[in-house]
Amino acid sequence: MIIYFSNINNPKLNEIHLENRIPFNFLKEARKYKKSLDYRRSLVAYYLLYEYLLFNKKIYEFTPVKILKNNHGKPYLKGIDNCYFNITHSGDWVAVAISNTEVGIDLEYNESFDFDEVIDYVLSDREKIFFLQLPDVLKCKTFYRFWTLKESFVKAMGIGLAKSMNSFTTELWSKNICVTGEKNFKFYELPFYEKYSLSVCCNISDEIENMVEVKILL
Repeated sequence: MIIYFSNINNPKLNEIHLENRIPFNFLKEARKYKKSLDYRRSLVAYYLLYEYLLFNKKIYEFTPVKILKNNHGKPYLKGIDNCYFNITHSGDWVAVAISNTEVGIDLEYNESFDFDEVIDYVLSDREKIFFLQLPDVLKCKTFYRFWTLKESFVKAMGIGLAKSMNSFTTELWSKNICVTGEKNFKFYELPFYEKYSLSVCCNISDEIENMVEVKILL
């Protein structure tokens, strides 16, 4: 698995250059976002994905690669075998995870707010007990750890919002983080910039820590 990161304010990421670089169907997906910030995030993400395909899958610029979506809206590649990807962004950062099996990734800026308003919708009963016993100083970081782990899980499953976040338990308190009853899904929390949380989930039998390669586009 490889994870690409980029800051969308990178001066090297000239919008016109990116638009001319990626295939039209990639650009078409990015253009579905009407807001300029969302469009730029998507454009950078698809550029990172395409660069990976060019240099690691040895495709050519005329190779017919398409981005399609499953019934729950998760994008996937048609035309390349055993190549799965997932995109996330928060603030000025974009990340793309690429793997030979289904993968989910989520990045969130740790902005504090009244967590009591949302924990019933996000956390399971066991997770709430664990969360509410924490000292206040740890609650913000822990909430976003839960959030990114759970979000990466449903994205790896390819079901998105079809599964309620509070309907499953992420065993954050375990030595090896897992979802109760889903032992084949492995999690990896990446250290990132201060006040960010980032989690990756993949359906694999091996330890995910030994499979992750990280690249930051500077």
